[in-house]
Amino acid sequence: MLVGIGAGGLHKGSLDATATGTSLPQFDSTTRDTAVGMTAPTLDSVNFAGQSVQVGGATGKPYALVFLAHWCPHCQAEVPRLVELAKDGVFDGVKVSAVATSTSEEAPNYPPSAWLQDEDWSFPVLADSKTGTSARAYGLTAFPYFVLVDADGTVAGRGTGELPEDQIKANIKALKAGDELPISSSSKSSSAG
Repeated sequence: MLVGIGAGGLHKGSLDATATGTSLPQFDSTTRDTAVGMTAPTLDSVNFAGQSVQVGGATGKPYALVFLAHWCPHCQAEVPRLVELAKDGVFDGVKVSAVATSTSEEAPNYPPSAWLQDEDWSFPVLADSKTGTSARAYGLTAFPYFVLVDADGTVAGRGTGELPEDQIKANIKALKAGDELPISSSSKSSSAG
């Protein structure tokens, strides 16, 4: 049962997010990413307005999922960077979606809907369940968390932390071209656990 998702992004009832497919292993930036080549799970939930949203799987177009926590200072630094890159056309040809997860009314910068609206986030947002169904299905270990996926639904790469503009551009360019991603992670991240 979903109660009260609106402009404020509040959800006081249970929010059902579902993941279909094989979950990705937990991300470890210190080893070769074993999720590369796996099929990305499909996530079903709602956005902050309570409308159905589905992300993941094969979409016919490459895409990037950005997992964000409203309380994470590194997410707060990365979102404006992503917004500016979008305005510059960096993501043209790539579908970008956010997954708002680890939401807590007691944590700073709540609600996430107001934060993303204030930052001019123009991409779709999927609200994760309170238990982090979506985050677990994608192997999230830190914030911000990026999962880049080929048009056929195959994971091309994952990374965590604040990524500089040049790294984001290089990864998106490689994703569009179907090349191996130079993705890396940053120590500027917030632990998910």
